[in-house]
Amino acid sequence: SNSESRCTPRLFKLSGPLTSPDDLKVRQGDRVERGQLLADRTAERQKLTSQLDRLQLALEQLLEPIDTPLPPTEPPPMAALPLPSFLEEVAAIDRARVGIDKAQAAMTQQQRKVDAISLMPDGQVPPEVLQHELALLDQRRQDVEQAFADHALAEARLEQAQQQRQHQEYLYSLERSKRQIAIEGQRLQYQEQMQTYHRQVSDRQYQMAVMESRMEDVEGQLELLEAVRSPYPGTIQRIDWE
Repeated sequence: SNSESRCTPRLFKLSGPLTSPDDLKVRQGDRVERGQLLADRTAERQKLTSQLDRLQLALEQLLEPIDTPLPPTEPPPMAALPLPSFLEEVAAIDRARVGIDKAQAAMTQQQRKVDAISLMPDGQVPPEVLQHELALLDQRRQDVEQAFADHALAEARLEQAQQQRQHQEYLYSLERSKRQIAIEGQRLQYQEQMQTYHRQVSDRQYQMAVMESRMEDVEGQLELLEAVRSPYPGTIQRIDWE
């Protein structure tokens, strides 16, 4: 009859995947209300949520900027060597030559004077006069020798100044070479740093893409972990495990 039909209980079968028995929130014989939670894969949800948090943290770390290498700074230009000048040394040589000419002229004049006295008749010139003039002649010879020595010293100083200039030019050229080698080394180092930087950026982009893909996969798995709720009020008659 219609009254018997209304009193006949209806049986509904509900199924859902479980990770462990603890995911089942009801037992056989329990009375449930509509919308009551029957099963929820809590352990797996927590595991996936924890995994998603770790992936999010790793992704945030990957988002930290990578320092761009700074280009090498250009060193200040080297000061040029002053133009070579040996005016002082050349002037000293010229003065020494003039001194030689003067000393030789004085010696020649004194020699003539001594020769003239020597040709004079005996007794006309006192002996001490001749001795005095001879002493002067010896002094003039020493003056000539000193003038030649001064000239040699002036030439030696010019040669020394020229050698010092050559040494300065060598050191200057050596410093320029070292400087150029250092600049080239910095340029090559900067190129290597830029290559490393671009490689790091490329690797990070790849890692970020992998991380985002894994996060999407975990989020998809979480969406599938829907809780099973009772669509009707009733009593749990039987629980079957497969």
